[in-house]
Order: sequence, then C-alpha cells, then structure tokens
Amino acid sequence: MKAVYNPCVSTAQPSRSALFPRSFTKAYPQAVRGEGVWLFDAAGKKYLDFCGSAVVNFIGHGVKQIADAMAEQASKLEYVHGSQFVTDVAEQFAREVLDFAGENFRGGAVFFTSGGSEAVETALKLARQYQVEIGQTKRHRVLSRRQSYHGATMGAMAVSGNLLRREIYLPMLRDSTKINSPYPYRCPYHCTDQCDKCGHKLAQELDEALSSCYGEAAAFIFEPVSGATLGAVTPPNGYLRDIAGIARRHEILLISDEVMTGFGRTGRNFCYEHWSKGDWAPDIIWPNIAARLECAMNPPAETNRASPVATAYARYRTHSV
Repeated sequence: MKAVYNPCVSTAQPSRSALFPRSFTKAYPQAVRGEGVWLFDAAGKKYLDFCGSAVVNFIGHGVKQIADAMAEQASKLEYVHGSQFVTDVAEQFAREVLDFAGENFRGGAVFFTSGGSEAVETALKLARQYQVEIGQTKRHRVLSRRQSYHGATMGAMAVSGNLLRREIYLPMLRDSTKINSPYPYRCPYHCTDQCDKCGHKLAQELDEALSSCYGEAAAFIFEPVSGATLGAVTPPNGYLRDIAGIARRHEILLISDEVMTGFGRTGRNFCYEHWSKGDWAPDIIWPNIAARLECAMNPPAETNRASPVATAYARYRTHSV
C-alpha cells in the first residue's frame, strides 16, 4: 500500500480501500466482468464461478436478454412505492411465480423484497400479523432449528441456529426456541442408519417445543435442505411430512426457507416437493429468483389450514406489512 498524506495526523498513513471488506486480512482481486459461468479480474485472470456469486446467480453472468429487459423496464418506469401503486409487470410476474409454485399455491399471493434477509424478516412479520388478523394475538413466537441459517439481519439472525455467527450479538437478539436439525453425521440420537428411523423422533421435538409454548407459537421456520451452515444435509423420509402435520395440529404457520434451494436448484420447482406428494405444503415460501429478487408466497385453503394466509389479510387486515 502506498503512503498518503492525512492532515489530521503528523505522519503519512497507508492507504486502503474506501469499501468495508468482509475481511481486513485478505487481499481481494477486482472483478471486472463475467461471461456465463466465468468471472474475470482486472489482471485478466479467469475464475469458474462455482458459487453462483452468493448462491444467487444461477442464470450466469452477462446474459444479454436479462440486461436488455432490465434496461427496457428502467427506461419506462424505474420504481414506484407499493403503498401507492401497482404495476402490470409486477402483477404478471407474480402470476408466473404462483403458476410455477403449482396447485398448492393457487389463489395465493406474492410479496417482492430486495434480498434474502429482508424476505425472512417479512415472512416473520407476516406470520405474526396473520395470527393477529385471525384473533390469535398471543401468538408471536417463531420456532426454528439448530445449525440453520436464515440471514444476517436481526430477526433473521434470531431464528438462525449457527452459534459462531450469533455469539457476539446474542444480547441484542430476541432468541427463538430451537430444535435439532436432521444431521446424520452428528445425530443427537446416535443413529447408524442416516437418521432413517429417528426422523420421527426429530419431528417430535417440534411437538414438544410447541406444547411448551402455551399457545404463544406463531410459526416454525426451516430449510428443506440445510444450506450455508450445515452443508446440503437432506431430511430423512417422512420427517417433513411429520413436521407439517404437527404445525397444522398446533395451528401455526410453516415457513420454508428456499433461498438456496428454490426455483429448480434441486430438480423440483421447490425443494420441499421432494418429500410431498401434494398432501402438504408450506404456508410461506421465500425463494431466490436470479439476482436476489425475493418473495414470500401464501397458499390457499387447499392446504387444509383453518384460514388461508392471503385470505386472512384480505378479509381482516388492520396493519401494513
């Protein structure tokens, strides 16, 4: 680093980037462009982008059709606030998302946000507001799982279960009740069959935790396949179906975090479908669409809930999201 003059001190100080980096001990290459799966830095070095940036760019870099569509929309209308306007393009896209989500979400609704953590925060608020709208004002607690990751903002961090990432912020968080995640490598029941037989026991942990909430639980949040902090761990057969049944019996919402698994990444439109035959579905999903365009989706009465989420808002709404 070269030395630069700082009038506030008597000696020259080494210069550094104006950016606040993820690490002050690492030197980062400067990315200048991308082509498909490839990234190029300022020195001309080529990188294979295995990570899809932060697991968000699964259409590739430099796709001309995407850039052209963005430019065309920006030339017509850049942004309007949802409290005052709707747009035809947002309405059309929301209908496409619901169609893609399938029969379980027919008649539902889409709420667009600008990132994964914001989508989680919105989903948590939606769950609380839903309970208030139907008269269950005691219900405010959101249960989650250990070793889960749902985002970096305060509410998302509160329901996340990675101890290292949460440790210094714990005094600031309103923590949530957490149950074990299915994790055969370190199974809490010491199984030797990849959790094939203890999936029911793991689901029963939710039943017991909800019973200890004394009617204050509003929702349970989970990743169908564990992502950022557990390394693509899949649930045992029957586990998610048990979880869905327990949530229904306790009259709480089931929130599925598909930021890393949604929109075809696992071979199904949404990851939970691997363990559903159409007999159950989450109440709220937040997937990740291309460059961090997020949404929460609310399914209709076909999921056999006491009152579908979107309908409750339309009928009783007294608060804004």
